[in-house]
Amino acid sequence: CVSYSLRYFAGGKIGKSDMKHAETAARIELVKAATAELREANERLVIATLSAHELHDQADKSHRRQITFLSMVAHELRNPLTPIRTAAELLNHASGDALMVGRLQVIIKRQLDHMTRLVDDLLDGARVTAGKFRIDRVRLDLAA
Repeated sequence: CVSYSLRYFAGGKIGKSDMKHAETAARIELVKAATAELREANERLVIATLSAHELHDQADKSHRRQITFLSMVAHELRNPLTPIRTAAELLNHASGDALMVGRLQVIIKRQLDHMTRLVDDLLDGARVTAGKFRIDRVRLDLAA
C-alpha cells in the first residue's frame, strides 16, 4: 500500500486517480518480481527433476547389470557342482575299486579348483569395487 507521504509530489497534491495508478503500478512490479522468482524456482525444480530421473535411470541400469552378473556367477558356480555330486555318489559304489576312487578324486579336485578360482575372482572384483585392490607396477625382462 502506498503511504500517505507519497500523496504529495513536488509540493503539490496528487489526485485519487494518480494515487490508484501509482498503487496499481507498485502492485504490478511486485507481481512481476514474484513471477520472476517463481520462474527461476521452477527452472531449478525442472533441472533437479531431470537430474533425479537421470540418476534413477542410471541406478536401474546398474541394478540390471548387477542382476545379470549375479545370474552368470550363480550359473558358473553351479556348473562344477554337478560333477562333484556325481563323483560323490559314485564314491559310495566304488569303495573296493581303487582305480575308480582315484579317478573320482581327480574329478572332485579339478572341479573344486575351478570353483576356488571363480570365488577368488569374485573376491578380487569385490576388492576392486571397494577400493581395496592395489596394482603394483614392476619392470619385467620379457627377453629372459
